[in-house]
Amino acid sequence: MTAALDTLAGALVLRPGSAPPNIRSTRPLLAPRLARGWPADDLPDRLAGVYALCGGAHRIAAWLALAAARGQPTPDAAALARALRADTLREHLRRIVLDWPAALAGEAPSAGELRALRDGPAFAAEASARKSAAAESEESSNEDALRARRWIERELLGDDAVGWLAAWECDAGSALDAWAARAPTPTARRLRACRDAARAIRQPVRRLAIAGDAGALAAVAAALRADPAFALAPRAAGDAFESGCWARAADPAPERHADAWLRLGARLAEAARLSLPEGDADAPRALRFGALALAADGRPAAPGHQVGQGAGCVRAATGAARAEGSAGATRGLGAAIGACGEGLGWCEMARGLLLHRIRLDRIGDGWRVAECDVLAPTEWHFHPEGPVAQALARLPRDGGEAAARLLAAAFDPCVAIRVEAGDA
Repeated sequence: MTAALDTLAGALVLRPGSAPPNIRSTRPLLAPRLARGWPADDLPDRLAGVYALCGGAHRIAAWLALAAARGQPTPDAAALARALRADTLREHLRRIVLDWPAALAGEAPSAGELRALRDGPAFAAEASARKSAAAESEESSNEDALRARRWIERELLGDDAVGWLAAWECDAGSALDAWAARAPTPTARRLRACRDAARAIRQPVRRLAIAGDAGALAAVAAALRADPAFALAPRAAGDAFESGCWARAADPAPERHADAWLRLGARLAEAARLSLPEGDADAPRALRFGALALAADGRPAAPGHQVGQGAGCVRAATGAARAEGSAGATRGLGAAIGACGEGLGWCEMARGLLLHRIRLDRIGDGWRVAECDVLAPTEWHFHPEGPVAQALARLPRDGGEAAARLLAAAFDPCVAIRVEAGDA
């Protein structure tokens, strides 16, 4: 990232070997400043441009929040799931190829790797991610996934994705060790080179368990409404948590990813899972997403309007309603209520749980944005007292730069990082 982009997007400064606060963030609050006054219909595409690194996920979160605020049916659940899967897979592949070489092995990606990335599914998926979520069929989505699977097997794994995943699910640590030791791909070689250092960076997983919890989501929305700066240092129930791809709502054992080695492996594993076709018995635990309409007092506007997506099913906030398959999912997401003017949209994306809070004003025949808050996974992970800060404190003060960069790569911030001496 250039200095100009650092100024616009901000950066994170890490100080290994120092007690918290050992992270300094220069991330600006862009959404509250930029989005005010925008026509509501323009918001998803504009936010996708502002937060271009994960633009597709931001577009989806904004769609969901807008629909909830206006009391309208949200976009088709099955189509949103496909769009979210494509965007998340694309971002995983880009980060593995573009960021891991320097962070894991102190080298640049080769020209061959860059060509393969350019010509592969990471960029092909971007075109579909820019379409309306309803534009891509299940058939075309599965065709894209098959191409991605072949690319991942050839360029990253050097192995069959289904067999690789089966070994990972059985014993993640042993499977990752054995694969990295034998596979001939550049990704395996780099992981092999950093294995001991990554395994030494231990940090217990404290999953952010708010996805699909209407009360917890409303509490976050209330905190954002009271102080937009909450988005820079968020807490849930007064504490800091993490929501990376190793801590998905549907993961039965997130605690197993308790070091940087297994958090890196979890990113590779999710990329492989997301390349499996919909309906496959080995298909991924689906990424969750949902919308919550908020009443004037900040509480959920109606029981059941908040919904969460997972494996083709939608659950109402009360947990009482459940609809299977894309048709049922559309019914669950489509229950309209009166326009409350404020909504929260959320989705699990490449870096973790993304939330958008939007309040609208009705002006004439249209809606305009009165307030807009974006709460990204980076702020949970790099919270002054969060998981990265805690792990940084245990790194050596002298010579800890490489370990700090490896730690950051495991948590995958959406901005540039710099590492300073502990007392800087």
